Amino acid sequence: MAAVNNFLLFSAISEIIDDDQDDFEFLEAEDDITIIGVAVPFMRRDLNRMEGFFTVTVPRYSLDEFKGHFRMTRETCERLVQAVLATGHIPIANRFGRKKIEPSKQVLIYIWCMANQEVTRLVADRFNVTYSSVTRVLHRITAALLSLKREYIKWPNSKCFYA
Repeated sequence: MAAVNNFLLFSAISEIIDDDQDDFEFLEAEDDITIIGVAVPFMRRDLNRMEGFFTVTVPRYSLDEFKGHFRMTRETCERLVQAVLATGHIPIANRFGRKKIEPSKQVLIYIWCMANQEVTRLVADRFNVTYSSVTRVLHRITAALLSLKREYIKWPNSKCFYA
């Protein structure tokens, strides 16, 4: 899909230049590099990633396997997803037209990073998302968990020590 988009982008640029060749006589060979340089940020790379880890492999994990990889039970993970969703830190839709990452997948990405200490590149490959998406997920879920800290972390007060 991205290869088709890249091809269409370059085709459109070359058609504009070919159609108006008289208008672009002042362009030299170095200017072609500038035009391509402007188009590069809008191109997407097609990377080979793991397909189906989140949709196929994780649901097949036994209770012990799930707990071994994510360091918590499925039930605790589901509760965490609901709590994180309630904070409003996970957006409902994606602003740029790309498919949104499911909230449960975002929480699992976060937990996997914390539980296994894998580098971002490997986590992105495992969950079939971009590197930047992993970074955004880490920031979002961290912010959500920080907003929940008062509900789950209770510090002892001085009355506990003297009772």
